[in-house]
Amino acid sequence: MITLVVLGATAAVVAALFVVLWRERRSARDARAAVLAGAVLSLWAVTAMVLANGGFFQHDADSVPPVGINLVVVLAFVLHVISLWQLVGGKW
Repeated sequence: MITLVVLGATAAVVAALFVVLWRERRSARDARAAVLAGAVLSLWAVTAMVLANGGFFQHDADSVPPVGINLVVVLAFVLHVISLWQLVGGKW
């Protein structure tokens, strides 16, 4: 049951982010960015769920949880994308 709840919540967040980006597009470049962001987020979500289902995120009590590593990698990637967006002249 919890798997379906997590799957539904993840799908809702990815879809909502895509919808927000799509509605706020101002150019063809923004449209491509919205589609790419939706695709990358979907790929990340599916990969994380497949790994979790296979037991990848289970850990020993003495080690760093793999899900924590996953979150750090994702947050670093998001910060990198935001910095690149600012670098190329994107406006918030």
